[in-house]
Amino acid sequence: MSETEVDTWMPLYIGDYLGATARLTTEQHGAYLLLLMDYWRNGAPPANDAVLAQIARLDRPGWRRHKAAVLGFFTVAEGRLVHRRLEEELARARRMREARVERASKGGVARRERLGQLLQDAAQASRQQAEDAASGGASSATSTASSTAVSSAASTLEACTSPSPSPSPSQRSLQREVSPLPETLLAAGSVPAPPPAASASAEKPFLSLPTNTGGLFHVDPAYVARLQGQFPAVDVRQQFRQMQAWLEGNPRHRKTAAGMTRFVANWLAREQNRGPQGQGGCAAAPPPAYFIGDGDLG
Repeated sequence: MSETEVDTWMPLYIGDYLGATARLTTEQHGAYLLLLMDYWRNGAPPANDAVLAQIARLDRPGWRRHKAAVLGFFTVAEGRLVHRRLEEELARARRMREARVERASKGGVARRERLGQLLQDAAQASRQQAEDAASGGASSATSTASSTAVSSAASTLEACTSPSPSPSPSQRSLQREVSPLPETLLAAGSVPAPPPAASASAEKPFLSLPTNTGGLFHVDPAYVARLQGQFPAVDVRQQFRQMQAWLEGNPRHRKTAAGMTRFVANWLAREQNRGPQGQGGCAAAPPPAYFIGDGDLG
């Protein structure tokens, strides 16, 4: 294999190997395996005693003693050692790698198309919500549709990928990173509006979330009720209690007062997407991990 195709594994069929090497000594086993591993990483080695002794970690006298037994598994073609079985396995590994790359490419296109449609649906729902609000007749159904579109987009972005038994560096580079929702979507009105200022409300706050400036973000019952309508699959009151506990225990990850609304919306959207059964059997990460990389959203 070339350097760009080297993987972190090499197939070794134990029964076949032991059956073919029953007459090798311990030192000959080591030399033979080292030659196979070098072959796998760098291609067929040259039929040169100095090079082969170096690969086998033997001095020149040692190589001369074991050369006949070890090289009996190879043929020589165009000045290089050739191992028929290893060439077959290399060709099979290349085919498997190409198939994985093709599947990952097709899956990425499908996810991008799905996400694009979801973002269009969210933008349409946001425009309709803005028109309803302007005419004085904003409907809860439109608001819920907008929230659902944003939640679906977040779900698509965070969809778990199928792990490979032994992922190589090239495979890991194909795995998509989870990204936060685009700023343009968040600014389009799809995220639930922040609660009114504490001074403008006579209601006692349901609870208060600590901010990174030492202040408090007050959550009034009307805001809780509005969010409950927009995230019907979530116990919003219980999630606010969990947010409060998590922020109190993770002061480095607290948000500004201005960024707290987005933090709340992301948290609830994630909880709604998880649902009672999870996403297709994928193991969902605990909520705090979703926010550790968010930075200051204010």
